[in-house]
Order: sequence, then structure tokens, then C-alpha cells
Amino acid sequence: MANRPVFVVSLDNRYCTRENTEFQYFSGFSDKQMQRSINSLHKEYTLKHPHNQILGFSISTRFTKRST
Repeated sequence: MANRPVFVVSLDNRYCTRENTEFQYFSGFSDKQMQRSINSLHKEYTLKHPHNQILGFSISTRFTKRST
């Protein structure tokens, strides 16, 4: 298990709060292990706060290249 912060925008949209979330951590440096950990974090947060939407970003996020 691991504990990481999730930042939540306050109701007045001026500030954010930090909420620690415990989730299952998958050790390893492969992309698959990192993605499993990210998915686990999102799942645990969503279970506690089903009305909130997640804007996820991390160092392991993949961006698709646009063709010009």
C-alpha cells in the first residue's frame, strides 16, 4: 500500500486542498507497473468521492503526437 496526495479544487474555485489517498502500489519501473499504480490511485479516490472528476497527470502520462 502507498499513500499519495490528491489535490482537490475548493468549492469557491480559488484554492485547492490536499487529500492523502491510500492505494495499492505496484513496484517496478516499467510503464505497465506505473500505469497500474496510477489506475489504482484513481480507483481509490473515485470510490471515496464518486461525484468528483479526476484530471490526472503525471510524469508517466503519455501524449499522442499530432500529425501536421
